[in-house]
Amino acid sequence: VGKVLQFAPSMDADELQGVFKPYNQTQLSAAQAACVLDQLAVIEENIEHRRQLANIYESMLDSPFIVSKGAAVLRYPLLVTNKQTFIQQSMAKGLSVGNWFSTPVHPCSTGIAALSYKGGSCPRAEEMANHIVNLPTSLQFNVEDAKAIVRVVLSIAPQLVKRNHG
Repeated sequence: VGKVLQFAPSMDADELQGVFKPYNQTQLSAAQAACVLDQLAVIEENIEHRRQLANIYESMLDSPFIVSKGAAVLRYPLLVTNKQTFIQQSMAKGLSVGNWFSTPVHPCSTGIAALSYKGGSCPRAEEMANHIVNLPTSLQFNVEDAKAIVRVVLSIAPQLVKRNHG
């Protein structure tokens, strides 16, 4: 369960600060093109794998998110009642859950005001940001990993997983 993956950041420092700049690159580098071609070669396997892990999470967790049949999610969303406690307890058990969208506006490295967001203007998005984490569906995690992740999630404290479907 405690797999750690490291990737290069997908956004540069200016983008993370909310600074818009036109891109001067008009084509992929040779390394980027090779990476794209490698990924395209296994895209069907990747999509099916993500569907399979999402189905495992959906069947084993009482989650308010129902992933549409045939959808391939990048990460599986999970609502929790106390996000920080859930993340801390997950990490203590070797599970690093995703905390990608911690604000209604992304990216938000410098604070939400830098992106001209006014607090309270999207209350449902703010509520979701305060309670959503995500679980992996990538090829680095297999079916047994997904089942182990669910067991960890449920062992932490079942009451931390939001069960309200309304």
